Amino acid sequence: MQGFRYRPELLEGLPEELTKELKKYEDWFWVDAPKLKMISDHFAKELEKGLTIEGGSVVSIHCPMI
Repeated sequence: MQGFRYRPELLEGLPEELTKELKKYEDWFWVDAPKLKMISDHFAKELEKGLTIEGGSVVSIHCPMI
């Protein structure tokens, strides 16, 4: 159970095989700080663009980098 980033106490008492599988899912969804900054900067840029263009609205936000 060691190595989990978020509340490992939730996994206490679970079989080791299950915790190994759960760790894989955690790794799939983990976003490091630089990538999260890049995503949030892109989101803010798209939001600003959608709100500042005359007559514009934020209909959709495209994030091709993910």
